[in-house]
Amino acid sequence: MLRSNSTRDASNLSVHNDAFREYDYIGARWLNGKESADVGNGGFSPRSGRLLEALADNRFEVDANAYEDALIGDAWRPVLESDYGIRSRPHGVFNMWRHIEDQTMLKIVSALDIATLAFPRGVALLKNYCGLRKFECMKAIYQRYRQHWTTQDVAQRCRDICEVALIR
Repeated sequence: MLRSNSTRDASNLSVHNDAFREYDYIGARWLNGKESADVGNGGFSPRSGRLLEALADNRFEVDANAYEDALIGDAWRPVLESDYGIRSRPHGVFNMWRHIEDQTMLKIVSALDIATLAFPRGVALLKNYCGLRKFECMKAIYQRYRQHWTTQDVAQRCRDICEVALIR
């Protein structure tokens, strides 16, 4: 059994647009990862059936202490790409609005693990929806936050995101 950093993965590609179907593994960039491991963070990572079939091969021995996203996105990536033709794409939760229709996004937000939404890039998704004036999606994310945090906690996380954006 592979260990995941998240309790949920977005493995149903039917909710994504056609561009997503060109890839077998879509994961957020690792900020401090090696250049060759530019994709992999599995907190929200759609995976194709082709990737899942490849991973069933006995060649991929699982270390009980390893995280599955590190194995797929780094350790096994060269073999997955060369021997199975697996294609990976970096993608972050904060950019989901570019690829997913609003009504579908509402369903995804309600199912996403709060830890995924709690990361700074999850909060950046809220900021992006605010900037796009897509208030229904913004409200859905905010309601998920309020199930776990006080109004002050939500405001602080948003301020933190804005400060990081200003520094860059």
